[in-house]
Amino acid sequence: MTHSETKRMELFREFPNLQQALEAHEFVFGCKPDYNPTPLKDIRPDIADGIYYIYEDQSIEQFTSQNPRATVKYIGVKCGDHSVAVTLHDVTGGDEDGEHQLLPDTDQCPKDSPHYSWDRETDTYRFNVHEDFDGKGNTERLRSYGCQIPLNDGEWIPSVGELTIICMNLTKVNEALEKAGGDKLQKWAWASTEYSSINAWNVGFGSGHFNYLNKCNSIVVRAVAAFI
Repeated sequence: MTHSETKRMELFREFPNLQQALEAHEFVFGCKPDYNPTPLKDIRPDIADGIYYIYEDQSIEQFTSQNPRATVKYIGVKCGDHSVAVTLHDVTGGDEDGEHQLLPDTDQCPKDSPHYSWDRETDTYRFNVHEDFDGKGNTERLRSYGCQIPLNDGEWIPSVGELTIICMNLTKVNEALEKAGGDKLQKWAWASTEYSSINAWNVGFGSGHFNYLNKCNSIVVRAVAAFI
């Protein structure tokens, strides 16, 4: 920590209100601190972290359990810099249990890819899958490999990162889903984050456990969309 940063930290301990700390610095040292806050980008400050109802007319309302629910289209989850809109039901179709193969076969998947979390050459992980929030891009890539899961326009298979923020708020998300006439998240569901050419990640909503599974196996898909 620089000398300037140390001074600012000491003042902020005495004056937790930022404006008071800035005024105290100017009074004591005769100048304003070299403080240039970096503005937050792509984050709406009026939307607090939490669970939201997203209505068919695209209006949003923080979930309170007393909200009108006749025209709810999605459940919105806002968590820090990330957000996602959860559909009310699992993707329809698939087998007799409503489950889907992520891919009918893996013939079109490259043997290795920077998008696979596991690096087969170095036998190590390329990235932390919980930091993957590109479900939309992942789904487009899976489509190019032959994914046949029927998704509505503007919806995609969530990445592990997107599933992570849902799991972090699962009790409230399920309450909101149930009140809106949706289906609670309880089963094993696909993520669009790929582990390797053969396997992809999935989550057991009942336990919050993440694992990887052969892409040709069948489990449910809960699609998501963009939120704020």
